[in-house]
Amino acid sequence: MFTSTFILGLYYSQEAIGTYAIFSSYIVIIAIFTSLRLEQGISKAKCREDVLKITDLVIMATFVVTILYFVILYPSSYIFETLSDAPLNLIYFGSIALTIFNITNSMLTYGCKFGLISNAKILKAIIFVALLYLLKDFDTGIILAFIFSHLTISLYTNRKFNFGYKIKKTRFINSIKNHKEYEYIYRYSAPNACLNVVSQQIPIIAGSLLYPASIIGTYFLYDKILRTPAVIIMQSLRPVLIRYYSNTNSSDVNLFYRHVLLLIILAASYVISMFALSHFVLSLGIIKEWEHGYIYIVPILIISFSQISNTATVPYLLHLKKTANLFYLEVFNLLSRVLVAVSCLYYQSESNYFFLLISLISLLILFLNILIPKLTSVEVENVKP
Repeated sequence: MFTSTFILGLYYSQEAIGTYAIFSSYIVIIAIFTSLRLEQGISKAKCREDVLKITDLVIMATFVVTILYFVILYPSSYIFETLSDAPLNLIYFGSIALTIFNITNSMLTYGCKFGLISNAKILKAIIFVALLYLLKDFDTGIILAFIFSHLTISLYTNRKFNFGYKIKKTRFINSIKNHKEYEYIYRYSAPNACLNVVSQQIPIIAGSLLYPASIIGTYFLYDKILRTPAVIIMQSLRPVLIRYYSNTNSSDVNLFYRHVLLLIILAASYVISMFALSHFVLSLGIIKEWEHGYIYIVPILIISFSQISNTATVPYLLHLKKTANLFYLEVFNLLSRVLVAVSCLYYQSESNYFFLLISLISLLILFLNILIPKLTSVEVENVKP
């Protein structure tokens, strides 16, 4: 997907990329409701019957969302399309495609088909890039490429894995009756995930209400190029830290802060390197139509710094089983970003000012995230006999 970002810049306009950015922001939010995050239960299922039951519930959730779409959203689509450049029909089908992909991926994880998962990711990226080129003459070419690549790879992995899911009336009804068995996922995990995803997508969703699609497209492209390596670093380190804290079984907060210090050094090195590299590339003058996006480099790198530096917090709190405070922090994060968006709308602020304020909130969240383990360690000490 990182390589596809450069393909986007070559063949698609800033407006088309902006529309795709808005589309992708909405579908990741809607996909939470179509799956209720139950794919997490599939990955951790103890037997095949559990996987079938959870899949039944996901299908039921998707059916409910589909009814709501055709009864409520579709008749009022003209209102939505005055607020967004992304077509509502494609947003719906995109969320369904993403849900199918996530469920299929979770089934592969349950079956320990990690080789197939890796191959599928590579194949999906190839299909996506190929479709980007073939559909470059369509206004919604990027969105169509996303939907078809996800559906194609889901069909491919289903045939390869051959899990053999079939809807059976008796089991389906029993799965719905016994839905409380998975209440810990859809009641607690889904709201947290929704808050987190909405917070992360505020720059694009709110930005689309404040500025033209061309501005959103420029920011999105710079964001993908500058921040994707940071996300890869974070996603690579987080499982290692989760395993480390679990194996050492230590609640030593000083150990956590030593890790934070190392992560801050890593994040600072990353930011300095990417800042120098981006300005060097811009100085070559080979991407003149995108040069005006240099004003977004600093805000994006501030967010990258926050993400890398914050990698150890969730693994440490998961080990202590003290993640409740993260929910309140997500609420604060969301409200802060919404407040920034409303303020910028009221004062008609420039886009670089809006994205800079959003990035500064990420630094505040980083500070609070680093502070929480210290407060948690005090609580742990107080309850000791």
